[in-house]
Amino acid sequence: MPEKKEKNLQALVRYIYIRIFHGPFPFEIEICYENERPFLMATPEKAICDKLCTVKPIRSRKHLQQLLFDDLRIDQDAFSQLDFSVLRELCPLYKSTTLTTLLKLTGTRQSDDLSL
Repeated sequence: MPEKKEKNLQALVRYIYIRIFHGPFPFEIEICYENERPFLMATPEKAICDKLCTVKPIRSRKHLQQLLFDDLRIDQDAFSQLDFSVLRELCPLYKSTTLTTLLKLTGTRQSDDLSL
């Protein structure tokens, strides 16, 4: 599980960041613009992987579904629209038990025509 670090930059400001493995960083990043200023944004598939690699390891598909749809409140229709081939490429880069479970869940979902 990635290491969490905390820094106090000022007396009233608390800054928390989570380090993820550098291996998956350059993948599935898009350059977006706002007010003509560029910034990097993760694709939905990468954003889910980045989030799930920071949680306590989950081995149960049922518990992972509960985390995704109840706790994180990810819309099931939006989840079914993800590019599962991208997830299959990204998940192994994180070396995360939870993402291995996500691979099993998405494999099952594809074979069940994306139904829960």
